[in-house]
Amino acid sequence: MTAQDTHKQALKNLENAGKTTQQAIDELGQFFPAYNIATGLAEIAQTYNTGNITLPDALAQGAVLVATSVAGKRVAGALTPNRLAEDLLRPGGNLLGSVAKGATENIRTVSSAEFSNLQSQLMKLGGTQVQKPTYMGVWYELPGGGGFGVRQAKSGPTLAFDLPGFPKGFKVHQQ
Repeated sequence: MTAQDTHKQALKNLENAGKTTQQAIDELGQFFPAYNIATGLAEIAQTYNTGNITLPDALAQGAVLVATSVAGKRVAGALTPNRLAEDLLRPGGNLLGSVAKGATENIRTVSSAEFSNLQSQLMKLGGTQVQKPTYMGVWYELPGGGGFGVRQAKSGPTLAFDLPGFPKGFKVHQQ
């Protein structure tokens, strides 16, 4: 499928959702280049058309695209699961949470509400549950590589990550 075909399909999907690509560009174009919006929306629509995500998730990814663009971040690759995970783990460019006393920099602690929200958002990234004999919990492989795990550690609920750009052994604990 060519980029032009993808854009046409995006337009059809957006029209079905009650909004045209041109309306989105007109409303949002004052903040960032229209091409980035159209390209990103086309990628979302193409993912939706393959049946890999639901309409609410496609719209959520569109919101991430807009937020990413408004923040001035790189739009290319913004819709990959690894990129979305990175945005969740580095809000505003800094690692989320804090380092608890005695912990290393790659082990972060967040509130119960933040942990629940993070886990919920991670589960929407299209990970496939796989058996990982070396991990004592449930492991999810993300499309495009990398993954994350959920387990109950001595200290409480824990998310472990194996993602490009993150230190080996990166984890998030619930406070």
